[in-house]
Amino acid sequence: MTSPAPNTVFELSPQLPLGVQRIELSTRPGTVGLLRQVTLLVDDQPIATFTRPPYRVLWGLQPGEHLATAVGVDDKGQRVVSDVVRFLVQESRQVELAR
Repeated sequence: MTSPAPNTVFELSPQLPLGVQRIELSTRPGTVGLLRQVTLLVDDQPIATFTRPPYRVLWGLQPGEHLATAVGVDDKGQRVVSDVVRFLVQESRQVELAR
């Protein structure tokens, strides 16, 4: 996984609707051969599947701790799995002052 970076903490904005708060999930091939297919997952749930680069998608933020991975199938039919990336999405800690 090239994005998000491991152990990144994202904070939800109270000024924006949850539906527009997104991050990029992305990966690129390492030393494996040609990839026929790549699936990006969050919490073991497929988010998007690609048959060619770029392997990236916008994912809607959801509060909590999450695990992102990429699973590919190479040109020999072998399954290739990325390292797991842990990241956190938390509610805003911003305190509004009374006027």
